[in-house]
Amino acid sequence: MGVVDIFQILVTFAQHLSIISSFNIPWPAQWNGFLAVKNLRLDLSVQFTTYVPAIDFRAQYIILAYFIPMFITLFMLIFFKSPQVVVWYGLLLGCFGCLAAGIALQFIPTTQYSSQQNIASILMSAGGGGAGFLLVVYLIIWAVRRHLAKRKKARIHAASSGHPNVADILNARSVSTVALSNEIKPNLKLLASGSHYKMKPWWKILRNMIVAGALLYSGLLLVGATSNPYTSDYLSQVEGQQIQPIAIALGTILLVFGTLLSYNIISGFFLAGRKMNKRMNSFFRKNMTQFALLGMVILYIPQTTAVFNVFPCTQITCSAGQQFVTNRIDLDITSISSTFLRNTTNSTACTACTFQSTCPANVAAQLCPSVSDLRLNKDPSLSCISEVYPFYLPGAVLVVISATLGFPWLIHTLVSVVSQFLKDIPPLGATTQAESWLIHGSLSQNSCKSLYFGYHYKWRYYNLNVVVQKFLVVAVFVFSVYHEIAIATVIACIHCFFFITALYSRPYVNITETVLSIACVGLNAANSVLAVLVAFQLNVPPNTIYAVATGNLAIPILCIVVGSYFEARLQKRIIESQKARIGGAPANKVQLAKDRGRRVHADPGQDEALPSFMASRKVPSKGAKGKANVSNQHHQHAAIATRGYEEQGGYDGDNLDRESEESEDEYEYEDHRQDKKTLKDKKKKKKPEMTPEEKRLVELVKRLDGQLNVFLLRVLVQFFLVMGLAVFLGLCMTGIGIIRIASDSDVVGATSYAELSNTSATNFEFAGYASWSDFTSNCCCSTTTSSYTNTSTSLYEMWKCLPNSYSGSSLFYKKRKRSDTFVGSGIVLRDYCSTTFNPAVVCGGPTLNVNGSVAVTLCSGVTLAAGQTALYW
Repeated sequence: MGVVDIFQILVTFAQHLSIISSFNIPWPAQWNGFLAVKNLRLDLSVQFTTYVPAIDFRAQYIILAYFIPMFITLFMLIFFKSPQVVVWYGLLLGCFGCLAAGIALQFIPTTQYSSQQNIASILMSAGGGGAGFLLVVYLIIWAVRRHLAKRKKARIHAASSGHPNVADILNARSVSTVALSNEIKPNLKLLASGSHYKMKPWWKILRNMIVAGALLYSGLLLVGATSNPYTSDYLSQVEGQQIQPIAIALGTILLVFGTLLSYNIISGFFLAGRKMNKRMNSFFRKNMTQFALLGMVILYIPQTTAVFNVFPCTQITCSAGQQFVTNRIDLDITSISSTFLRNTTNSTACTACTFQSTCPANVAAQLCPSVSDLRLNKDPSLSCISEVYPFYLPGAVLVVISATLGFPWLIHTLVSVVSQFLKDIPPLGATTQAESWLIHGSLSQNSCKSLYFGYHYKWRYYNLNVVVQKFLVVAVFVFSVYHEIAIATVIACIHCFFFITALYSRPYVNITETVLSIACVGLNAANSVLAVLVAFQLNVPPNTIYAVATGNLAIPILCIVVGSYFEARLQKRIIESQKARIGGAPANKVQLAKDRGRRVHADPGQDEALPSFMASRKVPSKGAKGKANVSNQHHQHAAIATRGYEEQGGYDGDNLDRESEESEDEYEYEDHRQDKKTLKDKKKKKKPEMTPEEKRLVELVKRLDGQLNVFLLRVLVQFFLVMGLAVFLGLCMTGIGIIRIASDSDVVGATSYAELSNTSATNFEFAGYASWSDFTSNCCCSTTTSSYTNTSTSLYEMWKCLPNSYSGSSLFYKKRKRSDTFVGSGIVLRDYCSTTFNPAVVCGGPTLNVNGSVAVTLCSGVTLAAGQTALYW
């Protein structure tokens, strides 16, 4: 656990340092190299390598706020929920996805599908009705389980004796979780029957083979390794090229999952393979929750920063002759995805109107009047009124409630459950609650141990303290654009306050983590104070950066080395003391756990209230009488635990009760291996035999972990389920916004998907004007705006036009496609953004032809593709 705590402390320190170095204050020029640490806060808008392009705010927000939480939720579902729950949850998300797709179709212009509106209505009806049905099913199942749990609890209460034991306490707590434990942990009846590595039933193998085949075939189709007969009738060659990058990424994921499932099927036919699969399954089930929690802790600052950046906006005015930067995109994958790449315009709000030289001056003045808008501070190219607030803000609110504020609630709830359980069990050979806390932490192997194991009982919620510090720093930092000096001062005060808290509390049990935590928080406080001094433009010598850089790098390393040395010395003294006490034999894990508790023994007067059976106990004196009293009381509680478990089958690992089997896979697997004679002989040579009292203690902690895992995993998985649903709803809202902006009514697209009549075709091509000359007299081509829509395979023009009857009373844009790699180029007909045609190639301007298309007339002797003359003129 020490390595995990050290890693978490160092990552938190680096993230806070990156925030401090991101202040836009007059840093000395010599400090630029050191200030590159600001990239450690996972700012994806910075290009780290040539292979990974920098992305804009929208893409970074979608990845950090939506994709990563959904990815964690997916793995928690796979490992800790039954297939029925996974299917139900997937169908629920699918229903919401259908509902969002139906709403998005309402914004898309009419396509070649004449039944588009009917499709949208069907999707919305199916999505809404399906989601309602699934929620009703969930409520019915929940009500039935709650009723059965109450009946079982009543029977247990009526049958309980007047002398409660530990089994009564644990069973009473587990009444409401027996059914849920079957979902959270695998059924281990095979272990109890001796068939631990039995093959799966034939129908499960057949099911897995069908799923694996479908995954592999779908993946091969998407990556293009085999011919795809399904999309050729619906997608053109250009559209197929556009969706290829996304198809390859999705196909690779399907191939990976299909390959892993195929390996599981093949290895299942061999005993060695089944053993390996069992070990891997046990490892992932035991550590997946720790990985998920550690990931949430590490990604808390990047995710919270991305979400909070949605809120701050500033009113900006562009003077005459300027226009707001805008990402004008079309309804194809390439155009939408290309706008997510970061460019120089993402940091500016206004840009000069760069029309072609032939644009009339009076028209140019009308096309670029003085305008004002509320723009996003993080990315001024985005409008808060028309884009961010309607489509990103609702999702941000859901993420703040479910993840940003939900994660501190999760930490508090999980640690509270552990604390409450420890108050209801015997003292584990300890004299205080704090000592019992540390002994249990040393012997326990429950799934959420990383949240509390490294801390003293009094400071068991210190992880919450770390998360609150991150929340406050990020919540203040996102508003630094308004007043850098004031925000820097507030953040310095926050760091100084938490430094004093860390110095006073010293929450970690181990010396290394305690020293490293105090040093890192202190360095953050010192760095923030230095930033305030620079912000006030005080005389800070430029060479100070060398001392600052050395201190931030050397002090944490020195703390780890020195702390590890003193920790090793202390542990060595404990082991030697145990050897001397028991005659030179090495100490077992129970004895070391008790010594760990005693070495940090706190004053009981400062401790929290003891359990009911410890309330009358006082700290034992050094006399023989006091020791005898403690020994008698301890044996009395051990006897209660023994009697409670003997009623359920004793302490033999092969006779564990059904609840324990269904709640802790790794313990059963360990007991099964320990039944082998060779391993027993090997362990006897290395470790002394545990006393009956110590065996009871180990068994008690083992059974307690079984009950704890049911509660902790239930809370943990349900939290991720709710968070996954919230972020998916936010993703749907944002996706609708992306489609809505792409199909914005003030942009006339380059391609019409509908069958147009002669009049409609003319209105579409000339944007409501009567002819090409009329169009060029009222519209001007903007080379700057056009660059936003260009891709590696296509070239576009963006014309800005005065209002007419076709568009209404506002300025609008007309997008014209000039070339692509498949049909050819239209530049030979007319230069880019030119108003005149090449007289050597074109002898007649664009007019309606016999096919009902608007095309140019080629001169005699000139031969070009029909698509070039009709589409790309």
